Amino acid sequence: MGEQLHRYVLPKVPELDLSDVQAIKVYGSPSLALLLNAKPLDAKLFNWRRPEFIRLDGFLHCVASPGRDYTWHYAKLIATAGLIRGEQRPVLLTKPKRYEMDWFIDRWLPHSLPNADVVVFGYVQQLFGLEAEGVPWNRCHGFGWKRIDVAGASVLLLGCEFSYWGDLAGSLTAAILRRGLTSWVLYVGKLGSLDPSLAPNQWLATGQSSVVDGVPFTWRGRLQYVRPTGRMLREIFHVTVPSVIDETREWAGEASQSCQVVDPEIGHIARAAVKAGASFDYLHLVTDNLVKDFDQGLYDERSKHVASQRKSLVMEAEQMIRRGIIQTC
Repeated sequence: MGEQLHRYVLPKVPELDLSDVQAIKVYGSPSLALLLNAKPLDAKLFNWRRPEFIRLDGFLHCVASPGRDYTWHYAKLIATAGLIRGEQRPVLLTKPKRYEMDWFIDRWLPHSLPNADVVVFGYVQQLFGLEAEGVPWNRCHGFGWKRIDVAGASVLLLGCEFSYWGDLAGSLTAAILRRGLTSWVLYVGKLGSLDPSLAPNQWLATGQSSVVDGVPFTWRGRLQYVRPTGRMLREIFHVTVPSVIDETREWAGEASQSCQVVDPEIGHIARAAVKAGASFDYLHLVTDNLVKDFDQGLYDERSKHVASQRKSLVMEAEQMIRRGIIQTC
């Protein structure tokens, strides 16, 4: 993000008086109790719960969803905000154990979820307006869902109030598949481009490969054989990175030699799907460019212009899912 980094970082870290703060502790909570005081953003149904910042015993505590990548991400955000504001304090990160991540997801993921031909998560609130119109969201703490019929197949739209950033998305996928809810998971989200020719908010991307923890990884999907839409990029080479703050100019220059796009979740979801013997596809909006400045990025994603462009891409993603259902279900 270069010179625009402050526009992404600072809104996520409250500006507080740190004069009596020894250090900032970042860790995950196994319950939603400390996130329940968060307020919905822009009337969003999902992805509005945020980490809570609490003063206690001379420390500032940042309590987040218990993902190893998510707590790492917030530790990096806090450290970067301190550099920008000139008020640095030691940042003490305690990463959750992997079993804590799995327990957290299993605790809050509703056990009443129905089976479906495909489970879709990510940008679910905007998908399938015609089929979903009039079908109410089933709601509980943490999640919301509805099952609809699309081209003769059952589609479970699964929304989440908190962020399942990074490897926590792998835990969510594993829980869905462990319960036998489906044999096909599909994630509609956003990612960054390492290709200077790809302008933000103009393209959808999909593929069947990622670099996860430095190791190339491939999987089986269903959309690679489906006729693409006009703005669909296929067979994209992806890399999974824990935090946006890890995506430095030096890192991007090296990664762009072998990969075209980056996000925190895709590789983790794919590994969970492969382990369970399920199909996985992603349809992601290319929302920013790491190697060329287009005056658009994660720092301005609530502008009306960007929102309009993304709505159009989400409609194309919906069209692609329909084609995949017709051809493979």
